[in-house]
Amino acid sequence: MLSSRRKRCKLANQLSELDQLIDWSVLVEEISEIDKTDRKIGGRPRTNPLWMIKAIFLQHLFSLSDPQLEDQLIDRLSFQHLSGLVWINPESFRDCFTTFWRFKEALVRNGLDQKIFERVNEGLGEQGLFLKKGTTWMR
Repeated sequence: MLSSRRKRCKLANQLSELDQLIDWSVLVEEISEIDKTDRKIGGRPRTNPLWMIKAIFLQHLFSLSDPQLEDQLIDRLSFQHLSGLVWINPESFRDCFTTFWRFKEALVRNGLDQKIFERVNEGLGEQGLFLKKGTTWMR
């Protein structure tokens, strides 16, 4: 039997704080030229751009491959909370690593891949913080 008591780990707390510190709307605006969410062009609807940015951000921060990112989003509650998947059944995102790959390809094709991470670091830098791969943030 699992305990009903839920203690949040240090990483979950750090990711939650980081989520509050980053202005995600600036990043969504930055990639608006590749976002086809509202266009009715047929085919499978595009995944929410905010969700994709947050997932790619986690991938970059923790140096994960596309399949590893998918696994972590399915398995890790802290990743689900940051990306906004906590209210969605993560099992429905199986085999979505190609979605990440296509999104990243579109970012690279449009020269946006580095811009979004520069924006994150600029915003955090204004608050006296910086990001370092493999860790969350540092003061």
